[in-house]
Amino acid sequence: MKGLTLLLLVLLMSTACASNSQVFLRPDGQNYECRTSGWHLLAAVVANWDFEKCLKDAKNMGYVEAEKVGTTGILLKDQEPIVLRVIKGTPAEQAGIVYGDKITKIDAKEITNSKDAKILMFGHVGEPIEITVLRDNREKAFRLIRALRNTQEAF
Repeated sequence: MKGLTLLLLVLLMSTACASNSQVFLRPDGQNYECRTSGWHLLAAVVANWDFEKCLKDAKNMGYVEAEKVGTTGILLKDQEPIVLRVIKGTPAEQAGIVYGDKITKIDAKEITNSKDAKILMFGHVGEPIEITVLRDNREKAFRLIRALRNTQEAF
């Protein structure tokens, strides 16, 4: 009986495994990855504990799971909040935002630079956002719903 128990324990220890991976993003463009793996029972348990701690730490640092980050489809100039490109098929294109528009407000907050605009455009898929632009010396407000983000897209 002891031999059978030992055999079962050895089989359990050698067959359990865990492999976890999650990528996170932050409004400033930084990314963070949680990745763990374990190839026997004890290592798999420890890997899962480590992964859960990593997930918690990432969220506490302001990161959001990459697949939950929504996009407007707007690429901005480096310093000025001027639209450099609107990605085809995105909420910004569908709303009518175009190249050269200057973003003046996001959700009623005044915008003076690209960094602030990018931070405020960052959000979850499905969340609404109101972007006000200056075009031909007139302000125009657009209401968008952030869409699923392609990894090559802007916020």
